[in-house]
Amino acid sequence: AGGGGPPSSSRSARPAGAIKPDRRGINVVPPDQVQKHNLDGDLYSQEVMKRAKDRSCAMVREAVQKGEEVLEIVNNEVCHICHNRKEMGLTFHCGRHSYCDFHCA
Repeated sequence: AGGGGPPSSSRSARPAGAIKPDRRGINVVPPDQVQKHNLDGDLYSQEVMKRAKDRSCAMVREAVQKGEEVLEIVNNEVCHICHNRKEMGLTFHCGRHSYCDFHCA
């Protein structure tokens, strides 16, 4: 008697890859949908990531030598690791990656 379509899932209300607002109305990417870097066996990508990390570390060293701030306290930002919006956190020198108290400890 079934309709011949694909089987339904318990999460059928949200299409795959959709970002849903949490109870506060803030869009949060579900942890199972956060893209991860996969560098296994990819020598080119491994080299790119190594060079990017080396350059980032050099930029922070230069900032410290000049007496610049390398960490900034921020409010109401999304943690780069747990992807949850937190009341307070730290942003590193790049200005793009904020981390919550739990991930800074």
